[in-house]
Amino acid sequence: MNKRQKKKVGTRYHLLRQAQRQAQKRKGEKCIAYEIVEIGKSDMVHKDGFGTEYAYGTHWIVKVLHRKSVYFGKEHTPYQTIVYPCTSHGTGDSNAALHVIFHWREKSGDMIPFFERIVDDMKQDRYWEADY
Repeated sequence: MNKRQKKKVGTRYHLLRQAQRQAQKRKGEKCIAYEIVEIGKSDMVHKDGFGTEYAYGTHWIVKVLHRKSVYFGKEHTPYQTIVYPCTSHGTGDSNAALHVIFHWREKSGDMIPFFERIVDDMKQDRYWEADY
């Protein structure tokens, strides 16, 4: 396969770079926090069978977005936690999220402890067993 075809077939979405760009934004969907975490052995195969679909995934990207302009009034803007499977470099074949959680908080500082709890559960290899 030549170089041009490898580029088209290979991992197209650079999810880590996307999170870094969203963290620097001033308007729109701003990323409050993001982290790349290695997938644990028990999380490799999910009970719904996601293991075969995301065979390339060796890491998780977890990010928290502030959704200011999405179908809600300004007094009810939600925060959203999104989990993507990716490679160790932060790239992926799909930009479809694996897990999305909406939160209704007053300040962005209230989301940081919840984000750290999710990351800690991923590092302890108990992400799918936890209840959020």
